[in-house]
Amino acid sequence: MNTLEFELDSFKPNFYESTLEVKGSKFISLIYPLKHLDEVKKLSLELKASHKKASHVVNAFRFYDTHLVEGSSDDLEPKGSAGEPMLTVLRGKDLVNVVAFCVRYFGGTKLGVGGLVRAYSASLNENLLALKVSKFEPLTTSQLSIHISYFNKVSHLLSKHQVAFESSFMGDNVDLTLKAPVLNIESFLQEYKAFMGL
Repeated sequence: MNTLEFELDSFKPNFYESTLEVKGSKFISLIYPLKHLDEVKKLSLELKASHKKASHVVNAFRFYDTHLVEGSSDDLEPKGSAGEPMLTVLRGKDLVNVVAFCVRYFGGTKLGVGGLVRAYSASLNENLLALKVSKFEPLTTSQLSIHISYFNKVSHLLSKHQVAFESSFMGDNVDLTLKAPVLNIESFLQEYKAFMGL
């Protein structure tokens, strides 16, 4: 599986946009990172509010947390002519944790189902051309209990291996919930066991 690299710059929008014109209709493709499934509906409502004169705001998404969830919406375009072709593009690139929207402004010429499929697919493909794709690594969680005297050293090792953690202090013990790609947790545990003499 792959995902897209989005810039985490507060001065730049956290999405990618491109525009394609087909027989007078304007197709605006927007791609966003997807951290929670409920963001699809929220973004859809925001785009419909900011593009009030648009004929359609269609979407396709693929989301992976513990399992893959995917879906699409044609937003009143003929069934299977808009969202599904965009979902096919996302599947073809094996992208996850992204949602793609396409805002269509009707230009006066009907495109037919085949023309719509080509236009929505081309719009998304054009937007994806300039984007940087990286390997998606699903996160896993793990639990660890340590004596409080080891907390500073263990938190340093966790940072070194890029493992996020939450801590809960209970008397002389600290319960840690670790979250990171499997390989990061494995490399941390290897060094942790060596440090502890296990």
